[in-house]
Amino acid sequence: MKMPAWLEGSLAALPDVATRVVQRPGPIGLEIGGSNLYLCQLGNAQEGRYPVLARSITPYEGGREQLLDAPQYLKTCLRQATRGKRFRGNRIVTALPPDRVRFMPLMLKSEDANLDETVLKMVSDRVDGGIDEYVVDYLPVRTASGTDERLALAAVAQREHVVSYLDALSNAGYVVDALDIGPAAIRRALSSLYAGEGEGDVTLVVNTGATDTYLSVIAGRRLLLDQPVVFGENQLLEKLSESLDLSTEAVTKLVDRHGLPQKGESLSDLAGNEGLEVSETLLEVLKPRILDLIEEINRVLIYTASETRGRPINRILLLGSLARWSGFGELLCNLVGVPDCADYRDLDAGFDDRSTRKGNDTPLFPEMTVAVGLALRGMLEDV
Repeated sequence: MKMPAWLEGSLAALPDVATRVVQRPGPIGLEIGGSNLYLCQLGNAQEGRYPVLARSITPYEGGREQLLDAPQYLKTCLRQATRGKRFRGNRIVTALPPDRVRFMPLMLKSEDANLDETVLKMVSDRVDGGIDEYVVDYLPVRTASGTDERLALAAVAQREHVVSYLDALSNAGYVVDALDIGPAAIRRALSSLYAGEGEGDVTLVVNTGATDTYLSVIAGRRLLLDQPVVFGENQLLEKLSESLDLSTEAVTKLVDRHGLPQKGESLSDLAGNEGLEVSETLLEVLKPRILDLIEEINRVLIYTASETRGRPINRILLLGSLARWSGFGELLCNLVGVPDCADYRDLDAGFDDRSTRKGNDTPLFPEMTVAVGLALRGMLEDV
């Protein structure tokens, strides 16, 4: 198996760009989620759109940790995920699971001629054990002209986790073309949506999961920040279940049916409208938890302003499980005070989905965002 460049030495600049042209079909993008496998395979762009040749979302049991610790089970799950789904070849681009990667923002001197050594030294001061126990990469972030400092985002993972992950995929019969990180994949997917817009745009990506949410800030094509927050769909459902004295299944059905209040809906609209009353009740129960997330987002906004010389967030893009909650994205944008709450469905405009049967209108996004970004690697220049 050809090892990724970042494993051939103790440190290499993060290769988030592959310059060679990928022949159709491209590699399979693989994301291992908390309870699902996400796979996507694209072809070369035609008339500005990328054909989606194959994709699948396949649930598995036992949680991600157990899956990664059981190579034979992983092999079985991957076989199930690809069987009959039109995937071709065994080349993949994948990302380390987010709970196995730690991100560190580093401030470096622009004139430093030995950035690799400087990054290693700075990271070694922040990790437990010897630096040789870790795989370290960094993504340089361009800073405005006239400054003698530049920001870099270091990705740090325990070496044993990286090696075991690659070995498990190799044993499953796959060749890893590249090992990426989730935030870089999201940025790459976003580039297909906002490619025609200015480099000054700043997007906050709120990627929600079952138990954790990842806040990523993307300025133009630059990844500025990726930060995990303990906040997820499970916590919200558990809060509703406890407060309303209903089973998790029952509150899940309420959320699916009614969602949260939409813009323009208020308590004055509740008379005779049972649906609005349920939505308002759900919001009343969940608002303290949601405000905890807003507090974390506000900290991110303060940091972002300091790194972008005061440029504000232009849009929020909500991904993951909570993107399916009606009204949640709009509520998030209103509470943060960002007028442009980007609709993840806009991303579909950049893709021609040929993977599904006629009549299947299951959206490609938000769940497939990371897998699509991984599949795009090598098919876009400079992203």
